Amino acid sequence: MSFFLLLLLGLSAGCFDDPPAPDAGGSGTSGQGKQAADPPFRVTAELVSENNRGAGLMEQYDYSKAMAVFQKLVDAQSRLA
Repeated sequence: MSFFLLLLLGLSAGCFDDPPAPDAGGSGTSGQGKQAADPPFRVTAELVSENNRGAGLMEQYDYSKAMAVFQKLVDAQSRLA
């Protein structure tokens, strides 16, 4: 259950418009042979809505449905990684 609380905290405290980290550079190469960076994780209104739905289900003591909602969010994130 602590995993879900951490997920809830992470989604609710996420940074919405953080710019991507700049390339550290200094390697002496001009970008040759580099793979494209993964797009950063973005908190969307849909993710927040689903997270809030899971929290609401927890308030109603419907933990199995809440866990299914949170698991769906985790699975969606792991597919993006």
